Amino acid sequence: MIDPKSWKPLLGIRLQAGHPVIIWTKGDAAALEIWIDRGEGQFVFLAINIEPYTFDNSVLPPAGTSQIWRYKAIYILHDAQVGQWSDIISATVGA
Repeated sequence: MIDPKSWKPLLGIRLQAGHPVIIWTKGDAAALEIWIDRGEGQFVFLAINIEPYTFDNSVLPPAGTSQIWRYKAIYILHDAQVGQWSDIISATVGA
């Protein structure tokens, strides 16, 4: 097993019905902790998930507007954050 201190999630993103889906690989981790910045300049907690596809069902921007949502994540093992934060990924949501 690779040392958990060296783990760094590799994230992908796609849109499904207008909502971002965060794609990641679980590996030996128990879960992934995901944080989001909805264009406000600061990250806030979004979810902890054990499934490698995390659907963000947050309320989308009003019709006719769009926002860039940014995500970062870190692995969870034994109920604690381990390793390094992922690189930040982003998606444009709304119209």
